[in-house]
Amino acid sequence: MNNSNAQLIQNAINGLALVSDHQQDILNRLTQAGASRILAGQLLATSRNVDTLERVRAELADLLPNFIAAKISDWVP
Repeated sequence: MNNSNAQLIQNAINGLALVSDHQQDILNRLTQAGASRILAGQLLATSRNVDTLERVRAELADLLPNFIAAKISDWVP
């Protein structure tokens, strides 16, 4: 991965508040919403590779239909 791609990914992670100190909270919220720990981990891994909150919402909606993906915005400080 070149530096510009790495920087884009890092910016996306930072912008979505998916840095390490938030990961456990996000996993907990996903499991409380009905995801298994494995699925929650997959969702978090997927969301780390997208570049906008809207794409995270779309991933959540596709992978966890019963989850209200719009509420993810409540988790972003």
